[in-house]
Amino acid sequence: MAKRPPDQIEVEALRNAAEVLRNAANDNAGLAGKVIPVQQAAAKLKARPCPICSKPRVEAYRPFCSKHCADVDLGRWLHGTYAIPVSNDDDDEDGTGGED
Repeated sequence: MAKRPPDQIEVEALRNAAEVLRNAANDNAGLAGKVIPVQQAAAKLKARPCPICSKPRVEAYRPFCSKHCADVDLGRWLHGTYAIPVSNDDDDEDGTGGED
């Protein structure tokens, strides 16, 4: 097997990293399966407004527009306004599906 020069390996690694970033950006922008430039995907993500007040987001408080909206969101999580659904199967507490 022929060894490649280090610069060619670095270029190949950068191309692979760019492809991973492009795919992640496409998935996050709701564009899975479509190929778009990374800059365009990043612009779509930045265009999303603050989820609390709908003002334009600020990078320092992403995805919010301010510390206040970030704190409002945290308070909603801490007070149980937001909840992740959980199924309570008392029959199968340990997840094995069988008897102990």
